[in-house]
Amino acid sequence: MPAIQLTLVTNKNDIRSNTGQNYVLRIDDIKRNNYCFTDGIGKISWGLAGRIAQKMNISLSSKEDISSAYQVRVAGCKGMVAIDPESTLNDYYIHIRPSMEKFLSDDWNLEICEFARPLTLTLNDQVIRLLSDLDNPGGAFTSLQNEGFDHWQ
Repeated sequence: MPAIQLTLVTNKNDIRSNTGQNYVLRIDDIKRNNYCFTDGIGKISWGLAGRIAQKMNISLSSKEDISSAYQVRVAGCKGMVAIDPESTLNDYYIHIRPSMEKFLSDDWNLEICEFARPLTLTLNDQVIRLLSDLDNPGGAFTSLQNEGFDHWQ
């Protein structure tokens, strides 16, 4: 395993990885008909994402426990990176695109500003309408609502 060191930076969600230039690769943006389909979006390997998860004390029982997307800064670039499905847990890299480049820098530390994680779903009018359009029975919403009321009593 490469010597990737991760340390905390400005707040509890930010971590910094001394990946070094060798782990940061530049790839082309995907453009068609004057549209950039990858604007600000790069890739991260399963292995590097797993190391980040370990540093953040996220218990890993499988690959599904690893966050699938990260907001990052590295070498004058910023944007989002998503898991590269073609990578393995033994790969350690991040792919950046020209659309992520904001300025020139020799700071090859990988800063993680935010990452994807499960959020609590709030059952509100918009969610009920969306789920109703998917042919979910109305009784399902009533039972969820009753469970919520029972919890507060």
